[in-house]
Amino acid sequence: MMKKAGFLVSVVVLLLIITVLIAATARLQSNSSRKTEEAYYVQLERKYVKEMEKLLNTAGFQNSGIMLTRTVYEDNRREYHIVVHNGRFDSLSASEKEDLVRELKEIGFIEEDCSFIYSLTGNA
Repeated sequence: MMKKAGFLVSVVVLLLIITVLIAATARLQSNSSRKTEEAYYVQLERKYVKEMEKLLNTAGFQNSGIMLTRTVYEDNRREYHIVVHNGRFDSLSASEKEDLVRELKEIGFIEEDCSFIYSLTGNA
């Protein structure tokens, strides 16, 4: 009887150890895939900022400051706030600013669950 109880305790302990190891492995794999996904988005963001710089330089807005801020929600949705600063924006009409924002949107990266909010600021 004593041997059976010791055997059962050993089995339970082994099952607990196996469960903990499986959970730890799953967590590590999840972290790894999150890091891979994050690296992918960072690469897209850097490329997008470079493309915006090119477009702005071509349009006559050299040395524009570009600030890209990302918010990642629990459901993996991403929202980007893009603020572009250039003193010359003060002299643009509302429709000219809208045209520039439309051009910036056209070069944006297309990914599911990503939204973009743009703002052009000057010195005023």
